[in-house]
Amino acid sequence: MPTLYLLIPDLALADAVREQLPCQMVLPDAPQPHDVFLVDEACADKKSLQKITQWRVDCPLTILTLGAAPVGLDAAIITENFAKPVRLGHLTGRVVFYLETAPRLRANPIWIGPYQLQPALRQLLRDAGDPIRLTEKETAILEYLAQSKDPVPREDLLAAIWGYDGRIDTHTLETHLYQLRRKLDPEQQGYEILVTRNAAYFITQGAP
Repeated sequence: MPTLYLLIPDLALADAVREQLPCQMVLPDAPQPHDVFLVDEACADKKSLQKITQWRVDCPLTILTLGAAPVGLDAAIITENFAKPVRLGHLTGRVVFYLETAPRLRANPIWIGPYQLQPALRQLLRDAGDPIRLTEKETAILEYLAQSKDPVPREDLLAAIWGYDGRIDTHTLETHLYQLRRKLDPEQQGYEILVTRNAAYFITQGAP
C-alpha cells in the first residue's frame, strides 16, 4: 500500500489530510523512504528534510510542498508546489493522484512500440541510440496514455496530470504533446500521439 509522509506543523490541516486519504499513514520519524512526501513551508525539522533529500537521490519519490520550499529542502527535487491558501479538495486530489501512480514508479518498464519507458528514470530507451530524456510531465503523459486501452478525453488527461487547476489550459497540454511527438517519433516511423475528432488522445503504433 502506498505510504504518505507528512511534515505539517499545522495539526488541524494534517488531520484533515489524513481523514481524506485512502493510504497508510506513517509517523514522521519512520526511518525509511516512502512514496509521497507532503512538506509545509513552516517545517523546521532539518533532520527529516535531509533524509528526504538523500532518499530522493536513490528512489523515485514524489515530494509535494505547501507554500515556499522549506529551508533545507532543495527546490530542484520538488515534484509539485501548492501556493497558500490551498483548497483542501484540490490538495488531497493531487496527493491521491501521486499515491495511485506510486506503485507504477516502482514497477517494470512500460513498452510503447519499440520504446521502453522507464518512469522512475524519466527516459525512453530503444535498441539503438542514446536514452531519450523526458520531463516529469512528459513521463506522466506517456505513462497515462500507454496504460489506457481507450482514447483519453482532453479534460480527463488535464485532470490526471495537472489536477483541476484553472490556470492550466489546452495550450499547455498541446505544448507538451508537441515536444513528445518530436522525441517519440523523430523519424516519423508511426509512433506518435494523435488527437481524435472528439478531442481525445491516444498512442498509435506503426510497424517498428
